[in-house]
Amino acid sequence: MEVEGILVDITSEQYNILREEELSSNILDRRPFLPIYCIDANLAPHHNIFSDLTREVIDRNFSQLTRSGYEEWEEEYFNILS
Repeated sequence: MEVEGILVDITSEQYNILREEELSSNILDRRPFLPIYCIDANLAPHHNIFSDLTREVIDRNFSQLTRSGYEEWEEEYFNILS
């Protein structure tokens, strides 16, 4: 998620616990990852690590976090799991 030009990644710590054979060298070389990773969006290494990127830009008031928005994220999450 991106807020006011800052990338906030609350999932980065998962790369510390995944088996090495499941990860690319780009990710392994950057271990350990913090539980919450924040960086200027233009400086984030994500573009060098991942080929499929989506940007979720959130305003300061989090007005996008509506019930329907939550349901959409929940659906995407369960699609990833299946």
